[in-house]
Amino acid sequence: MPSRVVVAVLACLLVAGCSTSVDGAPAAVPSSSTATPMESPPAEFDACSLPEELLSTLGLSGVSPVPIVGASGCLWAGKAFAVGVSLVEDTSHIEDVGSLPDVTALEVVPFGDYTTYLYIIDEDTSVTQTMTERGALMLTAIDIHSDGIEADRRISRDTFFAFAPYLPPPR
Repeated sequence: MPSRVVVAVLACLLVAGCSTSVDGAPAAVPSSSTATPMESPPAEFDACSLPEELLSTLGLSGVSPVPIVGASGCLWAGKAFAVGVSLVEDTSHIEDVGSLPDVTALEVVPFGDYTTYLYIIDEDTSVTQTMTERGALMLTAIDIHSDGIEADRRISRDTFFAFAPYLPPPR
């Protein structure tokens, strides 16, 4: 796995901003129109043990997770697509996303009983933040072949919908 992808995704998750260059073809991410909430979401969720079915859907089959130092989460980096997942169980220190000065293009993504925000950090990183009974789940997806921030937002939204059936129950 190219180390520059790992560094880029970590930067996106922990520093709030990124640029990356990686060789390869993008992974196909399922359309948000096909996602539906599970009747009974899994009670257990490990941000570093995602099902092979999900990784295959994202084009990351066979890619090993890399733990995010100092956080409960991991990242998977393929040749052209990477995803970082972080679960923040203690949400008392998480500020209201809408009040952060480096957050723009904030929108609520409707999905069942989940409260999910899609936003851009530092004008170049699209993130989804979903409130679950286990805490705030942050997803950052990067496709190096995207055509700008609006494409990144679609990729983030679609990646959230790919993850949705595996999320802990909503808060």
